[in-house]
Amino acid sequence: MSSSSPLSLSGKSGQGLRVLHALTSLDERYGGPLRLVLDLSARAEALGLESEVLGLGDPEVHDNPLDPSKIHSVPVGKFGGSYGYSPELRKWLAENVDRFGGVVVHGAWTYHGWAVAMECGKAGIPYAYFPHGMLEKWAVNGQGPLNTLKKRFYWQLFERRICSGSKCSFFTTEREMELSPAVVGESRKTMLMRPYGMDAAFAPTAAPSNPALFQLDGMNVALFLGRLHPKKNVAMLIDSWRLAKMPADWRLVIAGSGDAAYERELRALVQKHGLGDQIQFANFVHGNDKTYLLQRAAWFLLPSSQENFGVAVLEAVQHGCAVAISEGVYLAESFRPESEVLPVRAEAWTQFFSSRMRDLASRQRVRDLDRDHLMKTFGMTQITESWVRNLADVFSSVSDPIQVQPFSAAPR
Repeated sequence: MSSSSPLSLSGKSGQGLRVLHALTSLDERYGGPLRLVLDLSARAEALGLESEVLGLGDPEVHDNPLDPSKIHSVPVGKFGGSYGYSPELRKWLAENVDRFGGVVVHGAWTYHGWAVAMECGKAGIPYAYFPHGMLEKWAVNGQGPLNTLKKRFYWQLFERRICSGSKCSFFTTEREMELSPAVVGESRKTMLMRPYGMDAAFAPTAAPSNPALFQLDGMNVALFLGRLHPKKNVAMLIDSWRLAKMPADWRLVIAGSGDAAYERELRALVQKHGLGDQIQFANFVHGNDKTYLLQRAAWFLLPSSQENFGVAVLEAVQHGCAVAISEGVYLAESFRPESEVLPVRAEAWTQFFSSRMRDLASRQRVRDLDRDHLMKTFGMTQITESWVRNLADVFSSVSDPIQVQPFSAAPR
C-alpha cells in the first residue's frame, strides 16, 4: 500500500469500523495470539480501526498498549475447565455484539467460538475465523488418540459449523493454509493475514529488572524464549547442548513457563547431565527483562515441531539477535535459503552448536542478512496497514465510508 493512497473504512455509526477480537484466554503466557491482537489493535487506531478484546479469566497482560477499558474479561463457568465454557461469555456477547461491525474468533476447539457464532447469528453480525494453526494435522492428530477422537467428534458437531458460518478464515502463512484443507473447503473465503512485524529501529535497553537474568560480559548467550511445551523440543535442545560439549563461556537461557510437571522434567534433565552451570531457567519474562535477553543473546533458538507463525522470532530479529529455527516453524517460508533453518533432529542442532553458532562472523552475517530480508515483508507499518485493510475488506459495508490516511511513519 503506497503512502499516498487513502484507506477507506466504513461502519454502522459512520465513525469508522469497530471490531471485537474474541480469545479463550487473556493470559499472554499461553501463546502469541493475545500479544499480536493487542499490539496491532493499538497501532490500527491511527488508521481509524477501533478494536476491543474479549476473553476468559483475569487479564495477565504486560506492556499492554491498548486502552484497558477496551479489554473485557468474563469468568470461566464452574465446570468450564480447559474447554472454557462460560454462561457469562454468551451473556456479554448478547448484550454487546451489536456495537461491532464484526468479530474475529481467535483459536479453535473451545467454547468461545461457538458462543460467538451463535450470538453473531442472532444479531446479524459477521464474524471471521482465525484458527492460528489449531486445525492442522499436528494439532488434531499429534496429541494422542483420545485427543484426536474428541476433536474429530467436536468438528462434526460444532467447529465445522463455526468455520462454515464465518465470513472469512484467516491464515498466518501459506503453509498453514495448505495444511488446513478441511477449513479451506468449509470457508466461504480465505485470506492470508500476516499477524506481526518489526519496527525499523529499537531502543537499547538497560540492565534487567530481575538481577538473576544479568549475563556477565564475555558470556555468549543462546536464548529459548516461549511457552514450555513438548512440541517446542526444549528437551532436544538440552540434549544437543550436552552432545556439542559447549565451552564454558556459552550459556543457554530457557525463558518461559508451562505445565509444572513438564518444567520439572526439563530441570531434572539439566541436573542429570550436570549442566546446571551452563543452562539457566528464567521463567516467563516480559517488558525490560524480555528486551534485555533478546538484545543480550547471540542466538535465538526455536526448534519446534510445529509453530504456525513465530512472533518471538521476529522480536528477536528486530532486537539484533541472530536466529536459528526449525523447519516446523512456518515463518521459515519467509526466510532466505541460506538462513539457519534446521531439521527437527538432535544431530542437526548438535552440529550447529558445534560449528556455525560459535563463529562470530557467521552470526553477524546471518543476523544482518535475515533482518534486511524480513523487513521487506514484515515491517510493522506494512503489517498494520495490511491488518486494517483485510479486516475492512471482510467487515466494512459499502455505505457511509470514511477516508483514513495510511501511516507516514511507524507509530510510537
